[in-house]
Amino acid sequence: MSRVNKNRYFENDNAKSILKDFEKILTYFYENNLGTVVVYTNASIYSQKIYDLLKEDKIILTTSIDTGLKSTYAKLRGLDAFPKVFENLLKYLF
Repeated sequence: MSRVNKNRYFENDNAKSILKDFEKILTYFYENNLGTVVVYTNASIYSQKIYDLLKEDKIILTTSIDTGLKSTYAKLRGLDAFPKVFENLLKYLF
């Protein structure tokens, strides 16, 4: 389920790729000066748009990886995306 909460935080309970028009919505928020835009993601999918906006200090990225162990991550999340998640987070940082 996707929603904008009362603090203008965009929330999506699933991966951003499932949300139709994610980048358009993200662009709308920052172009219309709707306050601080916080993107919550599991970081399993890389987004160039998120990267670009992070570099311009237009958004804040929040993620939860739940564990530091690949085996535990797979058990908790039901997928073996641990290396990809860290790879994507490192891309966002540098």
